[in-house]
Amino acid sequence: MVIAIVLPLLAIRTQQLLGGRRLPIPRPVFYWQTILLQVILYALALVAAATNLIVLNVVPRTPRALWALALLGVALLALRVFWPTRSDQSKDRLCDLLPHDRSELMPYLLLCLVAAIAEEVAYRGVAYRLLFRLSHSIVIAVAVAAFVFALGHMVQGWRSAAVIFVFAVGFHAVVIVGQSLLPAIVVHFAYDAIAGLVVPRWCAREGIS
Repeated sequence: MVIAIVLPLLAIRTQQLLGGRRLPIPRPVFYWQTILLQVILYALALVAAATNLIVLNVVPRTPRALWALALLGVALLALRVFWPTRSDQSKDRLCDLLPHDRSELMPYLLLCLVAAIAEEVAYRGVAYRLLFRLSHSIVIAVAVAAFVFALGHMVQGWRSAAVIFVFAVGFHAVVIVGQSLLPAIVVHFAYDAIAGLVVPRWCAREGIS
């Protein structure tokens, strides 16, 4: 209920309120608020896992978990290749969300870590398992979980949400093939952290503040 309804509605509402405007609060405050939200999401996911007898595999059980590195490579390549094709508004929105100096970098990296753990556990772990129990279909479970995950990132805009949906499916594949959440957590953190380091440089190069 939380990840399929509440979070998407909040994200869509936030995107509508922001429109083309800048964040109404300082970035560090936004990061700490989002960290708190992720901690709550993580706690709810653990409660759902415990009450539904869901065992979350963290330790990789197969070398196939290394395919997660391929997903990271593809994601970073896509970030670089498609950057020039982004609209000015999309670039402005992303640049506004990412850290601009070292004082903002530490809370941002903490957010990356907390979000990687919480979102992989909640979406690729608990939500996927519950959806699979209901639908008895891997395809349906993955599609629905990836869709609501993308909607939860609507603050970045519709185009970014569409791209996030594609990579969410990739994260599900990594978890299913690798039989572990850990590779997806590592890749998730690495991608967000690297994006937070390189994209602001591209923004500065193009004169986007």
